[in-house]
Amino acid sequence: MKRERSFLDFLVRRGRPVDLKSAAGMPLEKPVEVYADRLGIPHIFAQSEKDLFTAQGFIHAADRLWQMESIRRLAAGTLAEIAGEELADLDHFCRIAGFSRMRDSMIAALNGEERSLFAAYAEGINAYIKFAGKNLPLEFRILKCKPAPWQAEDLAGAMPLNAWFLQTNYTEEILALLTRNNMTEELWNELYAVYPGETPPPENFFKQYGKAVIGPLIPAALSFYPALKGVGTGREAVVIPGGSTTGGSNNWAVVRGINGKPVLANDPHLDNSLPQIWHFCHLSCPGLNVCGGSLPGVPGVIIGRNEQVAWGLTNLMTDCCDLFIVDLD
Repeated sequence: MKRERSFLDFLVRRGRPVDLKSAAGMPLEKPVEVYADRLGIPHIFAQSEKDLFTAQGFIHAADRLWQMESIRRLAAGTLAEIAGEELADLDHFCRIAGFSRMRDSMIAALNGEERSLFAAYAEGINAYIKFAGKNLPLEFRILKCKPAPWQAEDLAGAMPLNAWFLQTNYTEEILALLTRNNMTEELWNELYAVYPGETPPPENFFKQYGKAVIGPLIPAALSFYPALKGVGTGREAVVIPGGSTTGGSNNWAVVRGINGKPVLANDPHLDNSLPQIWHFCHLSCPGLNVCGGSLPGVPGVIIGRNEQVAWGLTNLMTDCCDLFIVDLD
């Protein structure tokens, strides 16, 4: 029986990735071949690194353009421009945290060859936007926005953001500040225990600032953790994510796996999301043959393997985020 297509079905179908078989007019020096395996993972074969990363930018945009636009705007603090005032506090935090400055510093540190590859990747994104025409993802049409052309400076936005998501002690710093009137060092050390047998370093925060009169936090400070808004007021109870008592890491290797090959297991500690943070792919050109997890909006493979080695990343969960109490005159 033939199924009638609804208007919603029509809208969703329009936002699906376009058929890449007919892609032409790409900014390539030589032809690039792209195959998708039975799991939908793209295998990209090029004759130069420049063409390889141009094609990867095209494929990333075809699969994850809205995700990439969201990350770009989050890093720049411009989400409220398209999503409304509700996200103004989040934009405010991202700006005072300096995500865009960190992004620009990373790009500035690239050498000439690396920057040219970043530019090639951005060209691939722009080629897809032009190729897709009006067939952009549904979110663009709902919000009536069109992505601005991508530049090399846009590509490092995901890095400081993921660094922020990997830090674990911002909530602890905020919690200490909000509960300073009824928290003691002994209770704090009980909540955030150290390694068994170790003695925590002396902490003078609760003695020095326990009864200090400190102004209210700006709303932006709690934009990532709205559940903290009632902490210290007695209005609500919350469970604080992270912390040394709840965190853990799993990274290990076994000597003998399938066919006697070693197996590496890696836990990068990034949260689940929809769509997923990672985009699996295989990149191949003369001098480079690598597969694994890439980040949409960033050229290359972050976690993966080549013919010789496999590598991963994890989180040491160090105290890398500090708050400062400033006396205003």
